[in-house]
Amino acid sequence: MRDWSTGVKIGRLWHAMSVVLVYPPNFFREEKLRKEPYGGLEERWGKAPPLGILYLASSLLESGVKVGVVDLNALKVGLKESVNLIGKSKPHVIGISATSFQLRGAVQLAERLKEEFENEVVIGLGGAHISVDPDFINRFPIFDFGLVGEGEITFPSLVTRILKGEKVRGTFYGKQPESLDELPFPDRQLIDAKRYFSEKECATILATRGCPYNCIFCSIKGLRGQRVRFRSPRNVVDEMEGIRDQGTRRFWFVDDTFTVNRKYVLKLCEEIINRKLDIEWWCETRTESVDETILKVMRKAGCIQISFGIESGSERIRINIIRKNFTNDQAIRAFRLCKKLDILTEAYLMLGFPTETMEDLYYTANFPAELGADIIGVHITQILPGSDLLALAVKEGKIALDVYDQYAKGELKGSLPVYVPEGLSLRILQNARKQAYRRFYFRPQFLVSRLTKDLHSLKELRNDIRVALKLCLEGKTAAEPE
Repeated sequence: MRDWSTGVKIGRLWHAMSVVLVYPPNFFREEKLRKEPYGGLEERWGKAPPLGILYLASSLLESGVKVGVVDLNALKVGLKESVNLIGKSKPHVIGISATSFQLRGAVQLAERLKEEFENEVVIGLGGAHISVDPDFINRFPIFDFGLVGEGEITFPSLVTRILKGEKVRGTFYGKQPESLDELPFPDRQLIDAKRYFSEKECATILATRGCPYNCIFCSIKGLRGQRVRFRSPRNVVDEMEGIRDQGTRRFWFVDDTFTVNRKYVLKLCEEIINRKLDIEWWCETRTESVDETILKVMRKAGCIQISFGIESGSERIRINIIRKNFTNDQAIRAFRLCKKLDILTEAYLMLGFPTETMEDLYYTANFPAELGADIIGVHITQILPGSDLLALAVKEGKIALDVYDQYAKGELKGSLPVYVPEGLSLRILQNARKQAYRRFYFRPQFLVSRLTKDLHSLKELRNDIRVALKLCLEGKTAAEPE
């Protein structure tokens, strides 16, 4: 039996569980969260399931441990209801996975769980933040232990020790599997897929781990490492075929740089084509790692959209500061090839980098139209733990080293830290974002194109009107934080 009001299987959660894995919201504003619609571009694509803890859940199940998954981001419930929901399964261990953005919610939840259940439960913290800040639980002893890095091998062994009565405390480092093919597929039956992608059901999938690049703003190298590890094409497509056979034929590859290895992508696409899966999928990558040959094969294999990290319209900023070594001409060429092959494109852009000037902001605001992108996302650069940008911002005195501890404690006023270059202001960056969106989305050719498509879908028309109003009034999509 399944209760879709909770998004979890009754048979696995409401009965006693050894472990409950939790994905918290960024923070709890009040006892009852406002249930706002996604809005904006997120209304179309929805939120992504927590793939990392689904991998963990599968590893626990393979070890014979009863496990439930509670994605509080998807359920949109308040703190009190969250604690009650988790407590009903009477878990011995509660594992909370949190990015840096989710730290406040993770701490709020752990504090309330300890108040409610005291020493009846052991609470562990894993995920992106602690993986780049292993000392975090020493400063926040509300967590009994922390797990750094990949947990599919190490976490089940820690749980086994706890269930045997051993006191497990401190920071533990996850052992990487020798082969990613050894890992069981994520158990997607533990969540309600309908709570995520709002247009059509979709499955997130990961073919690789790691990223060889060294972008100034990114913390991935501290999380997954710069050595890229690959699942075999057969293993990936086995998973896709199983999901397809259950009725889902749309996939989102969440790899950091999908086309990082040309030969691998070609083999993966050939495996999909040879099995005649009849699927659709999209991915994220870099413009210099695609060409017409690989794009043709990807399109034949079902690729319908690619998101490219462009970041800046200024080559000086992109190459010398961000450390993304591709030119504007290379980017334009990649977007034109995608359009030629009927692959939708999305351009990710960021505002707020060291030495950035008003002229650089102007280039970025105008570059998406020159690219011919179908969708854009423009964000003010956030300073992430584990990134070179954080070290620079601390050295420059722009932020305190403990800024994320302040955020976790609820002491940080305003939003998470963003980088504001010398000579500019946050207001200038926000206005530049508005200009970028307005110049792109209110071009006559774009409006005519969208209206033509919307005539076939009242839902799409309503969504685009909502996005347009948000852009006019605030210069951002409804899905974006401040």
